[in-house]
Amino acid sequence: MPRAKDAPTRVGGQIDPYVQRSIQQSKQQAESRLVAAMQEVGATQRTGMQEAGATQRAGIQAGTQRTIAGARLASEDRRAAEAETARREDMEFTKTMTKINQELQSKEAGLDRDMQRAMFEKNIKVKKETMGRQLSLDRFRAILGEKAQIRDTNAMMSMFGTMTKKEEKAEKIKTTMLGQADEFDDYKEVYDLAKENIGETIRNDKRMDLPARKPRGVFRGAGAGMTYPAPAERQETLADPMGVLQDLITREEGKISVENLSSANIHKVEERMINGEVDTENINSTFGALHAMRDSIAERRDSFNRKSDEWDFWNDKHIDVSQFIRSLTGLEDSTKPIKDSKTETVGKKIVYSLRTIRRSSLGNQVSRYRAEEGDVDAVTMVSDFSKSLDPYEPMEITPDMNQYDIENWNFYNNSILPLYQKFQSQFDEGVE
Repeated sequence: MPRAKDAPTRVGGQIDPYVQRSIQQSKQQAESRLVAAMQEVGATQRTGMQEAGATQRAGIQAGTQRTIAGARLASEDRRAAEAETARREDMEFTKTMTKINQELQSKEAGLDRDMQRAMFEKNIKVKKETMGRQLSLDRFRAILGEKAQIRDTNAMMSMFGTMTKKEEKAEKIKTTMLGQADEFDDYKEVYDLAKENIGETIRNDKRMDLPARKPRGVFRGAGAGMTYPAPAERQETLADPMGVLQDLITREEGKISVENLSSANIHKVEERMINGEVDTENINSTFGALHAMRDSIAERRDSFNRKSDEWDFWNDKHIDVSQFIRSLTGLEDSTKPIKDSKTETVGKKIVYSLRTIRRSSLGNQVSRYRAEEGDVDAVTMVSDFSKSLDPYEPMEITPDMNQYDIENWNFYNNSILPLYQKFQSQFDEGVE
């Protein structure tokens, strides 16, 4: 039975309203406290779970970041190591090629001295032998130049792989390359046409049809001995290819004297180029006349028996014109600046003129590629020019080579062989 103080106060058999409200309020307060306590427990549990989840996610993210950072560092380290290896290989290759070029320049200088001596002494046998060596060296250096240009083009195009917006960049590169090819084709067409016209002029010049053999002496009476025509008479009755050549150069506005094209006087042409008296167009015209004359002389020479005086005469003139071409071409190594120009040099102007006749120019490369492959899409074109190259590959010796060619090719192969063997061993290790 409840205690008196706990017993509800009744009024007329009913609970006092004030007491009833108090009981209800107490009950509501108890329920509220229970709900609040339950909410607090739930919130505490949720907070704990959230904190645990956050901690777990943070741990996973930190681990992932460490993994990514480690992979990135490893990748950067690998790329840095590969770049350093490539840089070291480039240095070795450059050093080897520098030695090769120095040796070739020394050899060429020696041949030039031999030729000057032979021409001064009129030693036809030595001239022929020296010329054979020079022509072989010219062919060899032309091939080296072409290989170097191909490597340079390949190096530039290889950067395409690291570019963003590849299709857009490829289209721009293709536009530039085709522009180079169009320019080359235009210059080549003009050069070939001019050369053909000059060749036709040479063939029609009667001075080229005169006898090559000096008139033999005749007896003029008993005991008079052998007598010869006067110098003026001999000059009128002999072929004069050098006179024809000078007239051609003058007609084509070459502004260069034939006598200044010799190795002893070529510095005079260089001086006139420095002073702006001879420009690229004049050099182009002179090269066209020289090549046309050399081809015409070769045709006449080959029409005679190799043991005849005529063959010797025209071969001697062929050597002379070839020397003129070599002397003028040799100015491409000149670094002397053109007067009143901050960028132009004698060498650059000569190189501009040689673009139409050399396979090594970019325009020539792209022109030949376009002729062989047709109009390919930009990405394919750039990819073809950036294919992996082996710069250490030895040069092939073919059956049609003469002894001088074989000598030069063997010299190069022996020089490059250590690098080639090293590269091959590294490649084999990588494959394994």
